[in-house]
Amino acid sequence: MTSRQAASVIAALAVLLSGAAAQTAQTAQTSTVMGTVKSADEACLSFVVSPSAENTSGDITLIRVPDAVQWTREGTSCAFTSIGGKRLSLAPGTRAFIRYVATDGRNTIRWVVVRPENPMHRCIGQGGVTPAPDTLFAIDCDGIPPPECVFCPNPPYSSKARKSGVAGQLMFRVTILPDGSVTDVEMTRGLEKGLDENSLKTLRTWRFKPIPGPGGKPVYASSPISVTFRQGAPP
Repeated sequence: MTSRQAASVIAALAVLLSGAAAQTAQTAQTSTVMGTVKSADEACLSFVVSPSAENTSGDITLIRVPDAVQWTREGTSCAFTSIGGKRLSLAPGTRAFIRYVATDGRNTIRWVVVRPENPMHRCIGQGGVTPAPDTLFAIDCDGIPPPECVFCPNPPYSSKARKSGVAGQLMFRVTILPDGSVTDVEMTRGLEKGLDENSLKTLRTWRFKPIPGPGGKPVYASSPISVTFRQGAPP
């Protein structure tokens, strides 16, 4: 084999390897699911979650990789201690917000946020895995300061709600990314279809100052948000 032929083979091999690396990177995708826990295995390593209406349909099986966080089986529940020191459990019927990595058909849990039974309750629990760079911190439980608005326009009144005299408060739970933008908007208490849709659409455009975590660096943060509609307010 000549040096020119060898160089061609090496170049071709480099292209194949780079293509394989890109394909491998594409097979790993980080996602989130909001839903209700349906079941768990005896070792608390596998959970079946039914997504909420806003997510894709069909149950999702999530796998937990054993790590520093200790889980114990308590009847039908899988219990653990959150990073905020709260004792929490994932039992059938528990509402949860879970971030996971999907790789080759396997959904591996990154972290879990347990939702309160009462959506007005201002404390949620965080845990499930050793804190990772994209760990979600609860503003109302994990010592994270409240968010400061940079761009938070009011959602518009729907014409139907205004004509019908509908007024009141909607409640949401949102995830604030390290750059201050908003994602994963979950409505925990609605009011009227038009107002609900307008609020969901508007909240996704909101922007906050980056929220500092325990180490001072911006973190992913979960925050409750309320939106109030009053008759007589500007359209």
